[in-house]
Amino acid sequence: MTYLMKMRIRHLLGVKVFLGVAIIYTIALTFISLVEKVSLSKINISFNDKIAHFLAYFILASLWTIYISFKLNKSSLKQVFLLIIPLGFFYGIIIEVLQKQITETRNADVFDAIANFIGLVVGVLLIWFLKQYFFKVKK
Repeated sequence: MTYLMKMRIRHLLGVKVFLGVAIIYTIALTFISLVEKVSLSKINISFNDKIAHFLAYFILASLWTIYISFKLNKSSLKQVFLLIIPLGFFYGIIIEVLQKQITETRNADVFDAIANFIGLVVGVLLIWFLKQYFFKVKK
């Protein structure tokens, strides 16, 4: 894939699309995280709870990393990492606390927070390395 083709794809998709998807996913994750478990019982999720937490936060970090790394084209891994990981971790802690405070069927769990954190880290690193490999600017 040539550099020009990559730039056209990036332009066609637009950074705003990545922002919109990231925002919608964050809102959906917040809603799903705070809904009583009873109302989700109709959905048969066969995943282990910690794997589900890892995947949810992996996707969250991936979407925001895509947006931020393309929006701030010259951003370094350190900048992206230092922005997304603390914000994502703080978001996860708030969700865990809210689950305990405002729902009757969910509890705050330290291991959920750890799974969230690992998902965030893996998501940021994977997208960052894929970006470096596929969208490397030739000088």
